[in-house]
Amino acid sequence: MGIGTGEAELRDGDYFGTALNRAARVMAAGHGGQILVADSTAVLLSGIDLVELGPRRLRHSASIQINAWRIMCVNMAARLSAIGAGWSVVMLTAACGGNPAPAPSPSASAAPSSTAPMKITDPYSPTIDPAAFSATIDNPYLPMVPGTRTIYEAHTPDGLQQTTTEVTRDTKMIMGVKTVVVHDTVSLDAKMVEDTLDWYAQDRDGNVWYFGEATKEFKDDGTVDSAGSFEGGVNGALPGIIMPGHPRVGDQYRQEYAKGVAEDTGEVLNLTGRETTPLTGPLSDLLVTKDVDLLDPTAPAENKYYARSIGLILTTEAGGRDEAIKVEKF
Repeated sequence: MGIGTGEAELRDGDYFGTALNRAARVMAAGHGGQILVADSTAVLLSGIDLVELGPRRLRHSASIQINAWRIMCVNMAARLSAIGAGWSVVMLTAACGGNPAPAPSPSASAAPSSTAPMKITDPYSPTIDPAAFSATIDNPYLPMVPGTRTIYEAHTPDGLQQTTTEVTRDTKMIMGVKTVVVHDTVSLDAKMVEDTLDWYAQDRDGNVWYFGEATKEFKDDGTVDSAGSFEGGVNGALPGIIMPGHPRVGDQYRQEYAKGVAEDTGEVLNLTGRETTPLTGPLSDLLVTKDVDLLDPTAPAENKYYARSIGLILTTEAGGRDEAIKVEKF
C-alpha cells in the first residue's frame, strides 16, 4: 500500500489528480505486505512506528527519488489524525478498484506461518527461492538501512572492546539471492582484532536470513585466522534465519549451517524485555533472544536485546555487556 497527501479531484465517482499518481508511485516503490509513505507524508504523522528505507526511485521517472518510510503500526487508520485539516489522504492497494491485493503465498524458504513456535528440525534443508527474497531489509527488530553505522562498546578484562557494524551499499549474489553486505570490525583498546563481511537478505514473510560471512581474526603473533567463514551454497553450507518475521516466544531456529564450521542457533525468550543502554536510555517491550554455538557446548549463551525500529542494542554474556552507544550515517 502507498499513502500520499494532497488534493484529490472527485470526478464521475472516481478520484484523479497528482496526489493519486504520487501515492501509486510510492506504492510501486515497495513490495508485498508493505505500507509506504514518502517524507512529505511521514512528517505529518505522530504516534506511528516508522522504519526508514532510504532513497527509492519512483516508477516511470528517471530522475525523481523519494525517501521512503515503512509504517509498522497495526491500527493505522485510528492513528492518522495528525494529518492537518484541509489535506486528503490517498491510500492505494496493489489491486485494481481499491480492493486489497491478495497476500503472497509463503515461500518454501520461509518459516511456518502458523501460530505455533518455530522448531529446529533435522535434516536441515531449507529451499531457497530467489524470487521470495529482497535486499530491502525492514524487519522492525532488525532493520538494515544502507549507510547506517552502529557502534557498540564492552568493558572486558582485556580492555575496551569496540564493535562497529556498517550496513554498506554493496550487495553480493549468493544462491541466486541478492544479499546486503554488512561490515563488522572489532577492536580492543583501539587495535583491530577482527574484520568480517556478513551477508543478509529478507524473505517475503519478513524473516531476515543470514547467508554467511568472510571473517578474519588477527592474532597476537601476526597470523590471520579465517575459521568460521562460510557462504551459503558452497561446500554444503546453508543460510539460516537471524531474525523471524513474526517472532513468538519459544521460536527456535538455525541461524547458520556449515557443518563443523558454523552452527549457531537462536531462541526467542521474551517480547517484553526491559533494558537500558547509552544509545537508547531505558526501554521496554524489547525482543530478547538466546544464541547458542552448538560447536562449543561449554561456551556461555549470549542474550541479545532488540528494539523496534532500531535493531540490536545489547548483547550480554556471562555478566559482560556489549552496549550500543551511537548510530550514525556514513
